[in-house]
Amino acid sequence: MPTTSRPKAKARRRPPTPVPMQKPVSLRRRPLLLSLLKRPRLQLTHLADVPLILFERGSTGRQHVIDAFHALGVSPRVEMETTTTEIVVRMVEGGLGVALVPLMADGSVTRGRKVGVRSLAGQIRPIHSGVLTRRGDELKPEARAFVESLEGR
Repeated sequence: MPTTSRPKAKARRRPPTPVPMQKPVSLRRRPLLLSLLKRPRLQLTHLADVPLILFERGSTGRQHVIDAFHALGVSPRVEMETTTTEIVVRMVEGGLGVALVPLMADGSVTRGRKVGVRSLAGQIRPIHSGVLTRRGDELKPEARAFVESLEGR
């Protein structure tokens, strides 16, 4: 007996609900953020209700920031996460929030950017960096000279 096949019903997809775009908000329109720049000595507790832009989960810098807040009994308001300092600084410049980033003594992290900078010295554990090499490999002379210069030889 021949079987008649029915056409398969196509699943009806609903059109996606449009998500409103979030416009970057200028810091000039955020009095709380502006007041932070006016403080002579900024404390982590002042940032408790501020939208924060942090490095991605798993990064040492992010963990040190979270640990510092938790040590004070404060839960930070993390609004956004990203991977690089450059992107973090651009997001702050666009008015999307406040970020806690490692700063270079020469000011290169924020040079030429429309962002305010306040120190949090002594409030967040520093990141200690090191040079990794593969065990047993002989370094090229240039690399060896670089490592020796870091070691103060």
